[in-house]
Amino acid sequence: MKLEEERALKEIKTEFSNNTPVLSSQMGNFINTVAPYLIAPDCKELRNEDSAKYLNSMTFFRLKSCTTENVDDLAAYLNQKIEKLFIAIHSINRPIVYVEFFGMNPRQGLKSDLIEQTLYMHTYFPATSDLIAIENQGEGDYYLVDSEDVVYEYDTSLKQLRKTALKLFEYIVERFESVG
Repeated sequence: MKLEEERALKEIKTEFSNNTPVLSSQMGNFINTVAPYLIAPDCKELRNEDSAKYLNSMTFFRLKSCTTENVDDLAAYLNQKIEKLFIAIHSINRPIVYVEFFGMNPRQGLKSDLIEQTLYMHTYFPATSDLIAIENQGEGDYYLVDSEDVVYEYDTSLKQLRKTALKLFEYIVERFESVG
């Protein structure tokens, strides 16, 4: 193996090692948010009585494989594959719903959507200068969070900031429930 290849492999292993605890933590938070009964010792009080109805109303598709060629931009390549999958699913009249929050990762660094959208809001809408952007629900309707985990809604067309009655965790749960 060439020295350059060894160095690249070492960088990938290091990045993987660094990302594994973060991924584990985030996955634990996700499971705790979406399906806490999976990690609770006595889950009867956490079960949603309508969960069977929700699950029966959904169609689940198993991805058997996803291969990638040697591409320059892996994220763009996978995004294109997912778009094709969604188009195929839509063509058989199956609705596709999801929630997408702004986030950040070490690879994107300061170019992550969480940072870029927050800076955008701070630049063009000074009323949001103490807040962090977490979601754009479209048509200029942004959701932001403060240092106390209180969620705010900002309407860019009205230039209005409204404090919701929700903490960040409650907001995330509510968003997942709203698309269910």
